[in-house]
Amino acid sequence: MRMLNLKAHKAVAEKKKYALKPRGKWVLVRKVTPPEKVTEGGIIVDMSQARSAQAEVIEVGSEVLDLGPSDLVLMSNFPMEIEDVEELTGEKNLYLIREEEIYSRVVERACE
Repeated sequence: MRMLNLKAHKAVAEKKKYALKPRGKWVLVRKVTPPEKVTEGGIIVDMSQARSAQAEVIEVGSEVLDLGPSDLVLMSNFPMEIEDVEELTGEKNLYLIREEEIYSRVVERACE
C-alpha cells in the first residue's frame, strides 16, 4: 500500500489551507482548553489532565445524526492526534474523533 507524503504534497508546500469534511461516523472538533482552578488554599489545579474534555464541533460526517457544527460536547481527553490536520488547516487543537468518543452534548438548562 502506498502512503501519501503530505509534507511533499504540492498544496502543503504552497501553504494552502483546507477545510476538512469528515466521512461516516467521524467528527472534527476543536478542543476547548479549560481554565485552571484555584482552591481556597491557593493551589492551582491543572484541569487539562481530566478524563474528559470539552470541545466544539466543527464538522460532522454523513452518518452522525444528532450533532452539528457549534455544538459543545464532552469527549475523550485522549483523542487520536493526526499531525496532518494542523498542517492542512493551519489550526491547532483540531481533532478527528469517532462519534463513539463523544460522551455527551452540553445543553444550556432553561432558567425557571
